[in-house]
Amino acid sequence: MCKIINIILISFLISLVFVMPAESAQSKEAKAKILRLKQQEQRNKVNQSREKLDAEKSKLDEFNARESELASKVKKTEESLWKTENEIRYTIFEQDKLSADIQETKNQIEQLKIDIADSRKKLSGRLKEVNKRQMSDYWAVLFKSDNFYDFVTRLDFIKKITQNDVKEIKKLREQRLKLEHQEEQLISLRNELIEAEKRYREQQMREMQLRAEQKSVLDQVSAQKAVQSKLVYDLEFLTRGENAELEELIRQEQALYADQTRKIKPAGKPQKVVSSSSFIWPVRGVITSPFGYRMHPIRGRYIFHSGIDIGVASGTPIKCSANGTVIMSTWYGGYGNCIIVDHGGGWSTLYGHCSALYVSKGKTVMQGTVIGAVGSTGMSTGPHLHFEVRYNGSPVDPRSRL
Repeated sequence: MCKIINIILISFLISLVFVMPAESAQSKEAKAKILRLKQQEQRNKVNQSREKLDAEKSKLDEFNARESELASKVKKTEESLWKTENEIRYTIFEQDKLSADIQETKNQIEQLKIDIADSRKKLSGRLKEVNKRQMSDYWAVLFKSDNFYDFVTRLDFIKKITQNDVKEIKKLREQRLKLEHQEEQLISLRNELIEAEKRYREQQMREMQLRAEQKSVLDQVSAQKAVQSKLVYDLEFLTRGENAELEELIRQEQALYADQTRKIKPAGKPQKVVSSSSFIWPVRGVITSPFGYRMHPIRGRYIFHSGIDIGVASGTPIKCSANGTVIMSTWYGGYGNCIIVDHGGGWSTLYGHCSALYVSKGKTVMQGTVIGAVGSTGMSTGPHLHFEVRYNGSPVDPRSRL
């Protein structure tokens, strides 16, 4: 009986020794599996957000194209309207000029009429004077001549006086007729300009109406574009909730990597941890936006900036800041193409807005290894590197670690 009990106790102890570790290993594997599922779920969420962002960006591009097209039409209409208004101003100027010329011509005609009337009056006066005088007086003037030549000269002089009066009147009448014809031409030109002005004003009204309609449509499209732009920016912007998810994702990846490292390395050998002061600059350039709260260049309000922006040309190689393992190399929200490297001891670095990703998840990288290229993907106003240093997933000022 005692032997049986001993056998049972020994069996129980053996089961504790061999079975319990197996259960512990299964528990760890289950936790790792759950973690991978959560991470996959997060990646799926990011991918869905990216697909939605791409779709909304496509709509925004359509609004931009439509706005550009309408703005071009408005510009052409305004240019045409400007030309029409210039034509109106020109026709009015010419009308005023012709009106002045017409008035001047009329004044000249009136003066000629007066001159003709005066000449006629003078001629009439002479004729009356001649009629009053006796023929003897007429002949007396002639016969007072000293000789025949003087007689002919005096007779010719009397004729010339009468002829000159007639010629003067004829000349004045011809001038008047010429001026009256000139006046008719000027009035005809002015009437043509008045008709032209009328046509231009009708054209002006049509163009003003067309411009108003085009601007109304343009304003509607611009308003729709503004709403769409805000939607796109909201999708691109990494919210506080998403930042918390990123922190959690980094911690989970770091925990998973640490667990995998412990399984691979011999027991009792400590994991090599990167010092918090052993990071190098991933690129060399000017810091265009520091760590901390700042006026956001797109959203136009103060928000927390979780890293530093380094202004460099697109395509500039990005060097890994310290030894580590890549735990993310994909598109992530407003970061665009993003790389995260775990350096051990809770430290990690993030490289955002990349134009190219040269490493994949799980890749072991050394300090100085080129892991990507600078770009302007995601929520970015131009080519630059967004660089972060995080401890246990939470961002710290990179300048204090470089």
